[in-house]
Amino acid sequence: MPSGGPKLTDDPARHDRALVEFLTQRLPSSLAVATVSMIDPVYGWDGYPAVHGRTDEDVSDLAREIEPLLTPAPFEARLKAIAMLRMRTTRRADDAGDAQLLLEAMADAMAEFPADVLGEACRSWSRLEKWFPTEAELRALCVRLMRTRKSLYDSLKGAAR
Repeated sequence: MPSGGPKLTDDPARHDRALVEFLTQRLPSSLAVATVSMIDPVYGWDGYPAVHGRTDEDVSDLAREIEPLLTPAPFEARLKAIAMLRMRTTRRADDAGDAQLLLEAMADAMAEFPADVLGEACRSWSRLEKWFPTEAELRALCVRLMRTRKSLYDSLKGAAR
């Protein structure tokens, strides 16, 4: 990541805080980071930051600083995270071929998510749940964990006139 942007760690919440702080310091005066409130169908009342305002200034360099935080994890990293989740949770008995196919299919389905997001989703799930998640359950958790950076990136790109 370029020298001025938020640094990569294994903690999505830390990334989000660093990203908000970074943008708050570097945004043109016509733009601001503010919270968008919403009712999440799964988690209830919630909010996430977004860039508000319009500008004639070029903010593409700021958007490029965020892009590494959106980079999908390589297949092997996704497979490892899913395998660790499988080891930490309960699932119906599978034969060895089915188990490997399940891991590969789930890793393939999570192709859009960065390593820190998928890793935290898997750790979080195994701390709170007994059973191995469905693809939809794990995807919903990843989407929620990635919402702040995706919102900031999309709203920043949309702020340019």
